[in-house]
Amino acid sequence: MKTLLAQVVEAEKATQANVIRRREETLVRVAERIERISVFGGLDQVLNGMVSLKAG
Repeated sequence: MKTLLAQVVEAEKATQANVIRRREETLVRVAERIERISVFGGLDQVLNGMVSLKAG
């Protein structure tokens, strides 16, 4: 019974690792397609937005 439980746990961990790996691969592919990121409103607005998100 212990051996069977250990195999189940090992299989679940392998499955979770595969999911994480696929997510990372997807993010890499998406990031490769991004040529530039534009921020409108300036640094002050970005920082104020971050502060209001934390305060809220």
